Amino acid sequence: MTTAGAHPVTPIDPARPAVLVHARGRLDADACGFWGALRRSLRQRGAELLLIAHHWPGTGCDLPVLRVRNGLDTHVDPWPDRGWAAYEPAPPVERERELLEREDAWRGPARDERQGRRRREGLGFVQGFYADALRRARPRLCVIWNGQHAQELLLADLCARIGTRTAFVERGPFPGTIHLDDHAVLGGSAAARARDARLDDPDRRRHWLGVFDRLVERQRRSGATWWDQPPSADVPALRRRLELPAQATVVLFAGQVDQDVQNLLHAPGYAGNVEAFGALLDALPRDDPRLVVVGKHHPKSTTPPEAYRRVIERAGAGARWRAVWLEDLALPDALAIADRVAAVNSTVLYEALARARPTLMLGRAVLSGKDIAWACPGGPVDHATVGSWLAASDLDARLERFRDFGAWMLAAHLFAPSASPGELRGPDELASWLLERLASEPPRLERLPLGRGGGEEVALWDEAREARDG
Repeated sequence: MTTAGAHPVTPIDPARPAVLVHARGRLDADACGFWGALRRSLRQRGAELLLIAHHWPGTGCDLPVLRVRNGLDTHVDPWPDRGWAAYEPAPPVERERELLEREDAWRGPARDERQGRRRREGLGFVQGFYADALRRARPRLCVIWNGQHAQELLLADLCARIGTRTAFVERGPFPGTIHLDDHAVLGGSAAARARDARLDDPDRRRHWLGVFDRLVERQRRSGATWWDQPPSADVPALRRRLELPAQATVVLFAGQVDQDVQNLLHAPGYAGNVEAFGALLDALPRDDPRLVVVGKHHPKSTTPPEAYRRVIERAGAGARWRAVWLEDLALPDALAIADRVAAVNSTVLYEALARARPTLMLGRAVLSGKDIAWACPGGPVDHATVGSWLAASDLDARLERFRDFGAWMLAAHLFAPSASPGELRGPDELASWLLERLASEPPRLERLPLGRGGGEEVALWDEAREARDG
């Protein structure tokens, strides 16, 4: 090991087969600890780990990281408008129109021709960037977080071109876990397509059911969830605030972020969460005064809460149930007062099931097709399904299937960055999973398009811009 100033540096070993990870999010202390442990475990097994990320790692993090901006609008071209490079034609990008349409889906259509040109230039830029990174890393496996943004789809295309295998990673359905998959994430994953979500071996099933039960109990006690929440309130006071009578049936609808793969790709029946919420309200029995619908705004949502309140005004006209949309409701409190929980495909559904709440799913998710949640995956929300969900006559059987599902996921698909021995699988088990998927042959780098490259130069120009703009 060497050092760069006070920064430890374990040099990349080019003789080892490499795993390249395209990560999302900030590389804070926890993320650095996890990726660092994974790199050490891979090196102990004769392999190497390199990262591409949207942010530099924290101080003292011994990880080889190449930084690239997130989004085609944000790319920084390091080359001035002179010299040969400025005049060389950019190599064509395969599936350019499809990739630009995906960028539009995530970030909204280009405002004008200038922004549209900027995105096309950004697509060419990131193609050169990733081609340069692949030449340098020579990975046998590329693990892409999410994988459904335009940049990530382009990277996967380049990997397929040169024979580098790909896998995908996303946050798992239970807080503190990550989900690895050979095909895609969330509703497109192999786990989502599976129907028999149960371990066959009795001893293995017994072990993982115990692990799952302890995980659920810890999460119930801690109130752990994926997103930062508003401050928790006194639940009896919350019930008084909402004027909930003892005989009320509280229906919780968990709002989501519309600019997310869950809604863009796995909610085919709705243009967004507002429309899905309206469909649920329209399917509720209008003459039941015991129903009280509580809508919870997602902490990261950019949709105005007033949009949901307008839906309540429209759908509630003439109905005997009441509805309210809240921005200051913490998820543990929401689940504490809820008798039924609905969402498009939020992880709140899993947290509700962990608390034995009947759940209604309006989109596609890993839960799909397993007869655990009541489901209307493609819309519309039908009255029969909603009636069955409200009655919840077979809840016990569904909850038992949920336990089997949780044990199966933990044993086969999920890992935990901070796993403890004997419980959830951690970096060592993930290293073994990755090594099983390495391509048998080195990548065919000559198949990559030409590009300007300059990964470090890009990041330095980016830092200079940030320093200039203060």
